[in-house]
Amino acid sequence: MIIEKYNNHSVERLLQIDTEAVEHFLHSVKGIYSQDDFHDIDNHYKNGEFFVALDEENNNHIIGTCAYLIVDDETAELKRIRVAAEMRGRGYGGILLQFIEEKIKERGLKRIILRTSSTRPATHHFYEKHGYIRTGHEEYGDIHMIIFEKDF
Repeated sequence: MIIEKYNNHSVERLLQIDTEAVEHFLHSVKGIYSQDDFHDIDNHYKNGEFFVALDEENNNHIIGTCAYLIVDDETAELKRIRVAAEMRGRGYGGILLQFIEEKIKERGLKRIILRTSSTRPATHHFYEKHGYIRTGHEEYGDIHMIIFEKDF
């Protein structure tokens, strides 16, 4: 797997990977969940970075994404950590997370925050395993989001 900065990669494939990751709760977030950022990645992530993971053994097929936005002088918000359904369970999520954490550290930031649905216990375990701590929650309509943070 190689990870590189987004550069006009296939938006259709990015949307497919994202939809696979959240399809179990998309019906309950209709009107709330947005994929608008995928249609203008360069502009949406100008205050951060968006990366794609490519499978070198399969013609650089996109197999994952990771991104962040700078929130303030010390904090980045993690966005779009996704691994294609057919590639899950191989450690790619952890690799993407470590990669994006290093990029955030390189920017001199000291904290990462992220939000994830309360209906995703495997995702909660993943972040907790990587040192993230639950620090709060938010409501978006009928969706309960858990906030995680990690300090460097």
